[in-house]
Amino acid sequence: MATKIKVRDLTVKDRIKLADLIISVVAKTGDESLLKMFVSSKEKGSGEGLNKENYAAIGVRVFLSLLQNLEEETRAWFADLVGLTVEEFYTLPFSTELVILDQITSKEDFDTFFNAASALFKKMSKFKNMLSEAKKG
Repeated sequence: MATKIKVRDLTVKDRIKLADLIISVVAKTGDESLLKMFVSSKEKGSGEGLNKENYAAIGVRVFLSLLQNLEEETRAWFADLVGLTVEEFYTLPFSTELVILDQITSKEDFDTFFNAASALFKKMSKFKNMLSEAKKG
């Protein structure tokens, strides 16, 4: 019997977790390309923000990077998103992550959630940089 996966509504806790995971990936890999994806067209000066499809594409790339670089932490978060323990999550079919990604990026408010997560990420990064500079000085 196939297990029906349903991602719960995204919360502030999830937004903070996503920002935290992104910072961890950047710190682990030194690859700041994830950061560059968050520069919206509005910030580039066109006057328009990214649309939902752009956020979905960015979201999938970010989630795949999280799975590749922080497999355990990302899967623990995914397990939480579907109301399972990590042990239960590991018994699900191999396509589970794709189902979860599709459900997250298809949510009505995903672009708002992702935009807020990226804004929080930027603030956290700035604060981290300020702390690093303070330690040097």
